Amino acid sequence: MEYESQDYSSSEDSVSSQEQNYSADKGENNICTKSYRSLSFQDIREEQEKAMETVSSLCCLSQAESRILLQQFKWSITNLVEQWFYNEQKVRKDSGLFDKAPVKQLRADEQLYCSICMDAHFITEMKALACAHYFCKPCWVNYIQISIRENGIGCLSLRCPEPKCGAAVGEDTVLCLITEKQDRTKYGQFLVRSYVEENKRIKWCPAPECEYAVELQDGISQCYDVTCKCSYNFCWSCSEEMHRPVDCDTVRKWAFKNRDNAETENWKIVNTKPCPKCGRAIEKNQGCMHMKCVAPCFFEFCWLCLGDWMAHSYNSACNRFRGDEQGAETVPNEESESEAVQKQRKDREAIKQSLERYSHYYERWAAHERSREKAVSDLKNVERFQIKQLSDIQCLYGPHLKFVTDAWLQIVECRRVLKWTYAYGYYLSQDESAHKNLFEHNQAYAESSLEQLHHYVEEELEVFIASKKPREKFNEFRMRLLTLTNATAQYFQNLVKDLEKSQSDKRDMEIDIEEEDYING
Repeated sequence: MEYESQDYSSSEDSVSSQEQNYSADKGENNICTKSYRSLSFQDIREEQEKAMETVSSLCCLSQAESRILLQQFKWSITNLVEQWFYNEQKVRKDSGLFDKAPVKQLRADEQLYCSICMDAHFITEMKALACAHYFCKPCWVNYIQISIRENGIGCLSLRCPEPKCGAAVGEDTVLCLITEKQDRTKYGQFLVRSYVEENKRIKWCPAPECEYAVELQDGISQCYDVTCKCSYNFCWSCSEEMHRPVDCDTVRKWAFKNRDNAETENWKIVNTKPCPKCGRAIEKNQGCMHMKCVAPCFFEFCWLCLGDWMAHSYNSACNRFRGDEQGAETVPNEESESEAVQKQRKDREAIKQSLERYSHYYERWAAHERSREKAVSDLKNVERFQIKQLSDIQCLYGPHLKFVTDAWLQIVECRRVLKWTYAYGYYLSQDESAHKNLFEHNQAYAESSLEQLHHYVEEELEVFIASKKPREKFNEFRMRLLTLTNATAQYFQNLVKDLEKSQSDKRDMEIDIEEEDYING
């Protein structure tokens, strides 16, 4: 027993060393770990309050006035303060923050006319902004409510009802006049949204029903992959799902192609034929050549020659080349075909080849996405159930089993990367044969290493859960899994770097060519 205990301790040291190396590798390559943060609705309100307090103290303004200015400058305190001290009057004019006009001095029995409803009202029933254009409070309420309900976030840019007056309607005016809870709630939501949607450093998480926003920190302009607090991964630049190593332009083109009806039309050209009578596209889904169009046509025809099926017989079968009857060659060639027929045949072959190429890349892209989704599901099952089962069987604490979840996390990430390498491969130019061959070689090796890791963790994990194995066997499993995880992670990191570098070099070359063309006129 002493020998077994000593051997196990040695294995533990080795395993711990590998786990530390794996963690270090992950930290070294994940450059975006602390480059952003998720913001809840309350976090956003607190950030707004801080920004308004800063501007209020620097520019000696009220909170409502500070908000108007910050919205005008898209919540950039630096730009606002710089322009404010450079030309305060211009900033005030552009943002609608006018100097306070003298208040009208009226007797208690005097009245003013509201130019909206054209009724006379006492001064206590009137309301004006700094511009001193007075309107009755009911008209003000109606004016603001319509803007909140119909203009959406545009209600934050509301101006004085007086034509040609640009005085801004601030938050204090709105909340003073609007009493309906629904309108006040919507206005408050628009105020929070403005901080996100008008701020270049913050974006809403694109995941369905997610209410978090993601804020990029200073000095991280090259960080694009982010993970929201809801666990959704997306690209900061284009808001699509995380797509390293391919660039946003490739993702945009690939997504458009997958949605484009052109591929459907190409499939119809290759796999269907028009009904000779009504022209409807017919797909052959059974073995025989006897086709029947749908209602109301019901025309019956031969799939091969498109002739009337009722006229078919052994004597008039379509297996014989019609040119034989005039002594023509038994095999059609380009000389015997008309130019129109030749063009139609070549176009059909080109479309078929293009469709087959697209299908090749799309099927593999979709297959890795399905495998990634399954791996995500398996990871959740591991975290919820299997880790506890392993802990009970092997008498180990949770942290000692972290290597299992690390392996599954690596599988999920590698499936995502492999998926996008097929979009990258589809748009590789045929002229780049040397680069294409190297890329496909590296892609195949990456696929092979991932399949090895995925298969090993799936098969072996079930063995240890299904039956209690000796502890030494479990240590061998841990050592082997850590080795595979480390090797796969390192290879995929190098693959991502190489592909991103090749795309960067290609963009630089295109820029150089454009500049040279511009210089040459």
